[in-house]
Amino acid sequence: MELCQVLERLEGAHTQIERVGEICGASSISYGVLHYGDVIYMKSVGLRDQAQRLPADSQTIYPLASVSKGFLAAAVGVLVDEGKLNWHVPIRTYLPQFDPVHDRDLGQYANMIDLLSHATGIAQHELLHIGPFGSIISESSKLVHLLNALPTSNSHGSRFRRWWLYNNHVSALASQVLESVSDGVCYPDYLEQRILRPLHMLRTFISTNKFDSDSNIALPYARLSDGSFAKLAFPEWLQETTHILASQGVTSCVQDLLIWAKAILERELWEQLQDKEKLDRPFPPNNPLRQVTTIRHGHNPHPLDDALGHPSHYCLGWLGLTLPSSNLGMISFNKETRRSCDHLDYVLGKDSPPLRVILHNGKAPGYNSAIYTFPETTSAIIVLSNGATDGDPADWGAQILTQELFDLRPRMDIVSLAEKEAALSRRWFDDCILRPLREDLQRCERGSRAGNSHLHDLKRYEGRYRNVYLLTTVNIRFDEPSLGLTVSFNHRTDKEYTLRFHNEHGFSFLPPDRDSWLRDCMLEVFDYRTGILKFTHTDDGHISGLWWKWSAWEEASFFTKQPST
Repeated sequence: MELCQVLERLEGAHTQIERVGEICGASSISYGVLHYGDVIYMKSVGLRDQAQRLPADSQTIYPLASVSKGFLAAAVGVLVDEGKLNWHVPIRTYLPQFDPVHDRDLGQYANMIDLLSHATGIAQHELLHIGPFGSIISESSKLVHLLNALPTSNSHGSRFRRWWLYNNHVSALASQVLESVSDGVCYPDYLEQRILRPLHMLRTFISTNKFDSDSNIALPYARLSDGSFAKLAFPEWLQETTHILASQGVTSCVQDLLIWAKAILERELWEQLQDKEKLDRPFPPNNPLRQVTTIRHGHNPHPLDDALGHPSHYCLGWLGLTLPSSNLGMISFNKETRRSCDHLDYVLGKDSPPLRVILHNGKAPGYNSAIYTFPETTSAIIVLSNGATDGDPADWGAQILTQELFDLRPRMDIVSLAEKEAALSRRWFDDCILRPLREDLQRCERGSRAGNSHLHDLKRYEGRYRNVYLLTTVNIRFDEPSLGLTVSFNHRTDKEYTLRFHNEHGFSFLPPDRDSWLRDCMLEVFDYRTGILKFTHTDDGHISGLWWKWSAWEEASFFTKQPST
């Protein structure tokens, strides 16, 4: 009887999920539910391929983005269990070149737990890796050298183990540690051989070739302001040559992820009972996972303050919460209702018993994903979507399904919250990108009689600007047909973006409108200051370099103009 009631509630949730998809601009949403160890519900809505009008289903493959971090932690856990890695041994034991220059304690003490729980305090630096049109501009072989040079402190002092700072590239360094002890096996092969294949996750890939060649994949889309869907390029980090693959590059389907969630929950329960009862229980059959309790233990407390006072912890590739919690959704792409604090009026389960949830979200251009697991009932919710631009339908869907699965009280109208998020998201680009740009330009025009007179000599800005510590070159080119400037980064001169005048000796590579921001895969540019290059010149008028604030939370860095060759 109870299962019938649960299924009835889940069936009723489908209408809400359909509505959330419409609100957010999803092309498709696929989802599934595991309860007491059994798959009880799977459903899909919408099109995985707009051009061919192909519907999504439970076997449709979507890129998972940051949900991939749970797989990385699991791969490390297997090596720890075999004695080839140790959670607490300094990273430098495996990668001797790891030695951040701004905090020697990092080189001396930082370990795998610090990497995977985002506790190193190393600066976020997406724009040093991902350039215009979602291009990969960095060299993975030099990742450790770049990390060594990045800032590690703020006005409060060292951030190491004191400041939770989410960082895709620091966690990806764990894959290079893994490869250093895995007898020459690369991370994608290791994951496939040791975890995916034993679990019979036959539709989960960490290879762009296998993903691209599959006949049932969700294509990346952005819904534009006129309601049309623009097809995007596949994320370049799906390529096996990039380190970002480890923290972002797993692709999978609902059917496989329910297998994954069940394996995690069963192994976690076995380890907890084994530790509690000190008995020699047989391993769960055909389950290759190890060290799951360590992986899903809360290592980094209170990533964000919970308005309800329940403890929240970042684990290793997972976020642990106890409902009711205002931190539900904190790592989703539903950002605007959190900034406005509207989410505080929609907290799930305030009148229900506490409920433990260990989860993660993922976001890539054209895709959203969410995995929620509930250890107390061996339950899980998987939601995958493509095409959303006005909020994160995967997380809204997961919250809706959580409310229905556990019949949480009082009932919250998540659809209404999704509508607020969509409205705020559509205004965000103008409020946070275009308006500050206009205000800067107006101040410049009021304060300078010279105006834009220097723009007639744009060719003098042309050249290569290098910061040797950040291993980054900014290429400025004068484009004869348009009589304007373009920018590209490092070796990716094939991915140029137009520079527009910002203010005196300042130029912007910010997209001109929200549709361009979406279509050109520029999601990493979310603070207008990071899209501005400020050029410097000598007394005789020659351009000597430029300042670039490559992270919203760090000081700008100087890039020296290189001699012409």
